[in-house]
Amino acid sequence: MSNAAAILTLIAGIFAWVIIFVSLVLWIIAAVFLLRMKIKEGEENSNEISSQE
Repeated sequence: MSNAAAILTLIAGIFAWVIIFVSLVLWIIAAVFLLRMKIKEGEENSNEISSQE
């Protein structure tokens, strides 16, 4: 029984680390996406300003 418990705890530990890692990657992707959106908006605004002048 101790063997099965050790395997289960190992699997649970790996599973927890995978979830943490995936969530971190998703946060990074979301942050990059938002930054790109803001940069694009800034470029569009500057283009609009220059075209209005």
